[in-house]
Amino acid sequence: MENLSDILFQHHTDGNPAAFTDFLFSDESFVTSMGHAMKLTGHKGCINTCCFNPFGDRLLTGSDDGCVLIWDIGTRAKEPIIMLRPHITNVFTTNFLSSNRFISGANDAAVQVVELTESGAKTRSFINHHIRKVLCSFVIDPNTFVTCSFDET
Repeated sequence: MENLSDILFQHHTDGNPAAFTDFLFSDESFVTSMGHAMKLTGHKGCINTCCFNPFGDRLLTGSDDGCVLIWDIGTRAKEPIIMLRPHITNVFTTNFLSSNRFISGANDAAVQVVELTESGAKTRSFINHHIRKVLCSFVIDPNTFVTCSFDET
C-alpha cells in the first residue's frame, strides 16, 4: 500500500476533490492497514472534531481550548498553518465550506463562519440561532449548512 501522505498529495495534485473520498471508501481494510505517519501538536485541550477539506490536503480541528487549527497535511507540517480562536469555550463541530471558508460551532452556542483571506481571517458570527451548545454541522453546498444544538433545534 502507498504511504497515506503520498496518496493525499496525488489526489490533491490531480485536482479531483472527490478522488480522496472515493479512495477512503474503496477498501474496507483501509483503516486497519493505516500506520502512524506523524503526530500533530498544537491544541491545549481535548480535540472534539476534525475534518478534511474536499482535496484531502488540509485538516481542520476544534478543541476544548476554543481554538480551531488548520493543518497542511500535504506538506507533512507538524504544526498548524493557521490558529484561530473563534469561540470562548469548547469547539464541537467544524466543516469546510470551501478551500478558504469553514464553519465551527461550540459550547458558547455560537456558529462562526470564517473566511481566510490574504490579509487574515474574516469571521461572521451567528449568535442568536441557538441557546445551547452547537454539537454538529452538515454542509449542503458552499453557501448552505445546517447546525444541530443541544437546545433541540
